[in-house]
Amino acid sequence: MSIEPERPSSQVAARMDEDKRRDNASSGSRDVLEPEIIQPDEYNSRGWRTDSSYSAHSRTGAFADNGFGRIWTVTSQNQNACLSPCITLGIFCVCLFQLGFLAAIGFMFFYTIGAIIGSLRSMRQMIDARPVNPWPWRVGNWLVSFLLTSWLAS
Repeated sequence: MSIEPERPSSQVAARMDEDKRRDNASSGSRDVLEPEIIQPDEYNSRGWRTDSSYSAHSRTGAFADNGFGRIWTVTSQNQNACLSPCITLGIFCVCLFQLGFLAAIGFMFFYTIGAIIGSLRSMRQMIDARPVNPWPWRVGNWLVSFLLTSWLAS
């Protein structure tokens, strides 16, 4: 003996559907449309632009190539991938040899705080669909961190 839930009659179901439509119309919402599922081969056959950095099959490890360069680069395909860490290491060495060990640690502390704020800023710009150029922020972060460190060390 199984107990099945009662199904509403067709008139009750029609009234419920009418009430839902009326509620949706009064609240200003639109009907939900079914999405069209596009297969990868159909996507390319339509002539739409494909970009390997946005592809799900891409192995570059890079995101947000907006014409300014990649923000996070995992591979060495981008020639500027090592530039930012090398400049940071160079400024760290200048602080270490000219101002002392504590000043070098202070530079890395201030630089890390600035880098975290810069990453949050870049993510915010990507969410807003604005092009991201991390270089002005990096140069400013190096400058402010070094000047703050040299001022505190003297």
